[in-house]
Amino acid sequence: MDKTIDYTVNLDSEKEATISGKFRLSSPNSYETVFSEIKIAMEKGPKDFVLDLRNLTFLNSAGITSLARLIITGREHNVPITIKGSDLIAWQLKTLDSLRRLWSKVTISFD
Repeated sequence: MDKTIDYTVNLDSEKEATISGKFRLSSPNSYETVFSEIKIAMEKGPKDFVLDLRNLTFLNSAGITSLARLIITGREHNVPITIKGSDLIAWQLKTLDSLRRLWSKVTISFD
């Protein structure tokens, strides 16, 4: 199995997406295609948007960059974002909180 294809991205509704698995794509541009539906949904300007990452066990630096770009898209369209993370996943504890620095309307919650 190709180790880069061990993930799912689901747009659960017009204002919520679930990203799970292990992401090891090679560049931020590779993630742009995968995250395009999420970006389009945010650009439509819902009142808020939820990114559920609770089952995202691995995200490399290119993926973190792309996640930051989604936050910037939310900021550009004034769509507050709630990120649901897991306190059982080390990279999330170390990294997700830093996304708040990109925009004051980002909320992080850990289960």
